[in-house]
Amino acid sequence: MKHSLRALVCATLISLPLATFAQGGSGQGSQAGMMNQERIQQMQQNMDRMNQTMQQMQNATTREERQRLRKEHMERMQEHLQIV
Repeated sequence: MKHSLRALVCATLISLPLATFAQGGSGQGSQAGMMNQERIQQMQQNMDRMNQTMQQMQNATTREERQRLRKEHMERMQEHLQIV
């Protein structure tokens, strides 16, 4: 179940930029939807942090620790969506 959730989250976050690219990005010219290297790097770093948090959740020993990490993960997901 945990692996399914992780796969779903990763697939969703990865597909968002692709969907934007496919739509042409709301008329911003021929470069609409294209992401620069800095933005891609920022997204990768954010994904790495989210994956680390997921691993920490799996290794957590107390309910409070899992809740704290879950909240942290959700905040990072929101940050990631703002990048996209």
